[in-house]
Amino acid sequence: MIKYKHYNIFGLSEATISHIFETLSNLNENKIQATIVHNVPYNPKLPFAHKNIIHTIISDSKLDYKGIKNCFLGVHRPHVKKQVYNYFENEHEVNPSSYINIVSKHSIVSSTTKMKFGNYICDGTIFSSYVNLASFITISKGCIIGHHTNIGDFCTLNQAVQIAGNCEIGENVSIGMAAKIVDGITIGKNTIIGAGSLVNKNIPEGVVAYGVPAKIIRTSETKL
Repeated sequence: MIKYKHYNIFGLSEATISHIFETLSNLNENKIQATIVHNVPYNPKLPFAHKNIIHTIISDSKLDYKGIKNCFLGVHRPHVKKQVYNYFENEHEVNPSSYINIVSKHSIVSSTTKMKFGNYICDGTIFSSYVNLASFITISKGCIIGHHTNIGDFCTLNQAVQIAGNCEIGENVSIGMAAKIVDGITIGKNTIIGAGSLVNKNIPEGVVAYGVPAKIIRTSETKL
């Protein structure tokens, strides 16, 4: 008889949930059960190929939240992650300690790395020494994070982002694919950095910046 490990995924994004399943199955040799919880009833078709993953899709009102654990936010965009987290905290009293970190076995994470709750570290990511992650951060495939860099709550780094050492990334920041952040940079909260950008000076909070070098284009519409 196969023994499954059970996870509760609070999710909106089918593609994100599918990718999380793939990472979890690699960590647990495909022996997974998952309850996918949405705050409105829906029934998506989730595209994944792991036959040993048993999943159930339910609305939030049908889950027993007492003592719940092994939770994860199956959401990619920073401001949506924060909204989903706030919903389950306020409506169902799901506290941060209920959430797990998921770290791909194909990533390289320094022993000096510190992270709180609900972070998702994808394949091919490399952390240098003394990286500090807050909570609910998504770091996509192939990212490189330099030494003594701090990343705030609900951030999302898309594929192949490179951050040099001594950087400060505020909460709710989205950094586009293949963007590069040079040493010692601060990026303010609620800011979006466009794909392929080179950030060589500090970027304030609540803006969209893009280009080589990155320049502020407009204010951000994702403030929370």
